[in-house]
Amino acid sequence: MNNFKVIFDFLNKYGGNIVIANKNNSNYNEQKHSQLITLKATSFDNEWKSIVEHIMNKIKVKKILSTQQWQNSGNIFDYFWTQFKSEDRLDSASSISVFARKSSIEVKLTWHFAYGKKSQNSLKQHNMWVARLENWVNGKSIDTSKYTIWYGGDGNEGNKSTLEKYFNSNDEKDLVLNGSDSSGKTFLIEIGKEFNKEYVVANGDKVLTEIINTTDEIEELYKATSKRIDIISTNNNESHGLGISKNYYESRLKIDEIRRYVISKSFIYHYNDLANFYLSLKTKPFIILAGISGTGKSKLVKLFANAVGATSDNGQYNIISVKPDWNDSTELFGYKNINDEFVPGKLTEIIFRASKEENINKPYFICLDEMNLARVEYYLSEYLSIIESREFDVDNNIKTDRLFPAEYLPEGNKYANLRIPENIYIVGTVNMDDTTFAFSRKVLDRANTIEFSDVDLDALDFNNEECESIDVDNNFFKTSFLNIKDALNTDDAFVRQTNSKVKDINEILEQGNKNFGYRVRDEIVFYMLENKINDLLSEDEAFDFQIMQKILPIITGSELLVKEILIKLFNYCNTNGKEVTATIEYIKECEVELKSGKIKYKKSAKKILMMLRGYEDGFTSFWA
Repeated sequence: MNNFKVIFDFLNKYGGNIVIANKNNSNYNEQKHSQLITLKATSFDNEWKSIVEHIMNKIKVKKILSTQQWQNSGNIFDYFWTQFKSEDRLDSASSISVFARKSSIEVKLTWHFAYGKKSQNSLKQHNMWVARLENWVNGKSIDTSKYTIWYGGDGNEGNKSTLEKYFNSNDEKDLVLNGSDSSGKTFLIEIGKEFNKEYVVANGDKVLTEIINTTDEIEELYKATSKRIDIISTNNNESHGLGISKNYYESRLKIDEIRRYVISKSFIYHYNDLANFYLSLKTKPFIILAGISGTGKSKLVKLFANAVGATSDNGQYNIISVKPDWNDSTELFGYKNINDEFVPGKLTEIIFRASKEENINKPYFICLDEMNLARVEYYLSEYLSIIESREFDVDNNIKTDRLFPAEYLPEGNKYANLRIPENIYIVGTVNMDDTTFAFSRKVLDRANTIEFSDVDLDALDFNNEECESIDVDNNFFKTSFLNIKDALNTDDAFVRQTNSKVKDINEILEQGNKNFGYRVRDEIVFYMLENKINDLLSEDEAFDFQIMQKILPIITGSELLVKEILIKLFNYCNTNGKEVTATIEYIKECEVELKSGKIKYKKSAKKILMMLRGYEDGFTSFWA
């Protein structure tokens, strides 16, 4: 199928010619106009459409928006152009496009300037794909010598370079990442491949395959052009015009590096688990890690902290072992002795260090080991209340209420004005057995409860290479959202979509008085939005984690309504499969559906089945 020669012949013969098509114009030439109309019926037009159709049938981006007309009001373009868009992106000026020019074929991620004013995303947001470039190259093993990057123009002008040269030139990278010219105007950045005329004519069918493969490769970058918040980690506030720090590592790459570090220390955690751990921390700096003894919960906290440079040596990682006799907050917050002198608790001391100006941009991790050996509400209630007072100040710093009332600690005491800083992250570990206390709704509603109970004893593929920790500041972990309005302003459609799913679940829980309030809804939305921004998990994977961590821990009891709730939740997780009914065979039905592989939210469905088995024994709980 070598149709390209016809296209090149036409473009070289007619491309760029202007024929006046308006009969009222003094320069109108009837003969030339008639010839133009006749050309429309020649084979070249059908040849281009045939090429486009073949590509469209093979690429992953299945929706074609339009084929650019070869003439418009008498102007015969010196190129043909077709743009491919996904079905949910038809109102975006971004596309994967194929150009046939006089001397080459180009396939690239580009922007349609004429459509820019009507686009759902801006040119600056389109260019954000650059932030994913390094990870894309590494993840897909891209041959950088074969790819071209265009920048500084409108698609027809500006600079171009091989991707290989781009990565080896700091000046070039700085210019691209800045994303604007000397006047401050945002310019277009494109990426793709170009094939010269001689190669295309000699290898028509092969070129078609290469075009298809290229579109599939750059689809990942195309997805990154969607409208989204430009919240990107910066170091020392030194960032480019695109909002990308010069030392920026995108989140996915950082999680991969953290995982390599953890594996090098002889512990294996899956990428999704680490991504979920990170997103949970970023959503709210309070997590519960639950599971049977010996699954590495405390070790995860330490290794994750160490992987980002937080160690016990520099004071950024601390472990506090909870004691069974803790019935108030004095061990953590402090107390006044017989002389009315304030003696700070362990947590207060850490907060004080983390709050210092020289430390405020460093993450501090605190592991509350075996936190349910005592009742959490007794010794952590002040922290749980104060953390809810978080708000952004005018400088975008997160502030809370004071740790101690003014009447308790007067001005002049060094701890008097202490607040919980934005760089404190508390992770509690829980052993799920009969020797510990259950959690109240006050605790569960304020945390992501992450379960670590699956044990793979065959997992012995450790990384023998010694891995260094990565250098990140607190911006990598800092919460982006504290109220639902901020989330709506960031991505209204996505927030409403997520809220609809949360509402559906809450309606299931209402029948057993297990429903939740605004706090749980908001934190699920924040988690999902953070995931979308950072592109760490698929949407279904992320929502599966949220059902597991924010919904299921609050379900407990032995009444019939609990069983009905769990079955309905199972069916919600199994929207693609057969509905389970509350018959005598419901356990078996659930087992069959799990084995079918059709379940949308697999982790949650598996946990629900376990809870249903507990119900059969007389009482069910997430913690059983």
